[in-house]
Amino acid sequence: MAVIRADAGVAIGSGHVRRCLVLRDRLAARGWATAFASAPESLEAVPALRRGVGFEPVAGGDGRILDRLRRAWPQGVDLLVVDGYGIGRAFEAAARPWAKRILVIDDLADRGHDCDMLLDANYGRRPSDYADLVSRNCRLLLGPCYGLLRAEFRAERAQALARRRLRRGVSRVFVSLGGIDPANATPLALKALAAAGYRREAEVALGSAAPGLSQVCRLLPRLPFRARLHLDSDRVAALMADCDLAIGAGGTMTWERFCLGLPSIVIPIAENQLPASRALTRDGQALVTAPIWALRPRDLAALVSRALSAHKLRDRLQARNARCVDGVGAARVVAEVERLVGGGAA
Repeated sequence: MAVIRADAGVAIGSGHVRRCLVLRDRLAARGWATAFASAPESLEAVPALRRGVGFEPVAGGDGRILDRLRRAWPQGVDLLVVDGYGIGRAFEAAARPWAKRILVIDDLADRGHDCDMLLDANYGRRPSDYADLVSRNCRLLLGPCYGLLRAEFRAERAQALARRRLRRGVSRVFVSLGGIDPANATPLALKALAAAGYRREAEVALGSAAPGLSQVCRLLPRLPFRARLHLDSDRVAALMADCDLAIGAGGTMTWERFCLGLPSIVIPIAENQLPASRALTRDGQALVTAPIWALRPRDLAALVSRALSAHKLRDRLQARNARCVDGVGAARVVAEVERLVGGGAA
């Protein structure tokens, strides 16, 4: 039995729960019983939580949440997965008598953890980043090769790479600044495309709980190119695969784009995305803007114009991205989990 402790909402976005859903699906395919323990508002932020996933609503401090978990699963669990910036060593240590093994998913490396395994898929992450934050016995899974991507990204990969090699221009742009887009960066990206002279097509992916959804809906008909809005889409991989350029945030969607070799303009929309964004810039893996709170519209439009006109640059980014992420990270993580627990679904 595996219980996943992760939340989603307007303030924190949907990334934690979405990547944990990938892990949950992979575990379930291996025969594990699974459940989410999440704040009630997570159901609104990520509607997929309602479909075929055990759900235990939790709220309050660490002690209250642990009491709820113990009542729900009095025999304890084989694996507790923890993914949340507000959850750290205190909660994990208190859960030790109840959970046989603990897996932490992190991407900040800014607080201590009491766990048996830690996953951080950030680009450029090194073991030294966690040297003083976890025990010497903790198994570290670091880098995009452990990115938790849904199976459809691997399935779309070969055709996406082949299709894009045959194209020279940009006929379709994928725009997604996260399911919630708490910074409301989607309108900025769409206006930058217009200002750069783009006149073809765009696929816009957004969640129905996004605070800026109404603004995006008002903007779409006024754009000088055709833009289709996809709400809570379960076809993101197929949409990305048929695009030639992306404008997106950092985080998990970066590795989805990399898997499909989709050249990207990355807009960091949160502080925690800055270290990986700097590493991407250093290694020439993406075109990275200033963070959203310091980004000027004209600078974004100029970068978009550069990306639209430079097909050799896009080809180079596609090749580098595809080498970095192969789409089987979730399988690698589950294989490590089953070695840790000993005997698969327990």
